[in-house]
Amino acid sequence: MTASGGSSHSTDTTLDVLSEKIFPDLCEKISKNDVESQPRGTISREVKTFALECLETQGMELNLLDQRDLVSKLTNKLIEKYN
Repeated sequence: MTASGGSSHSTDTTLDVLSEKIFPDLCEKISKNDVESQPRGTISREVKTFALECLETQGMELNLLDQRDLVSKLTNKLIEKYN
């Protein structure tokens, strides 16, 4: 599955679904201590690496803009959870 093009609404929905699927495993990988002790940029890089690995194992890929949006969603959600 490739999420590219299409309407903004369908892309948002796809990213929301992917975020919900990836987030529980991400929380197991990145601890509260990691989030509290690392700068946002470092956390985002870890989130990106993990998210892209998850997508790859599912045979999915996103365009660069959608990758950025997914990483932002996941990073924001992770920081919000632990703050």
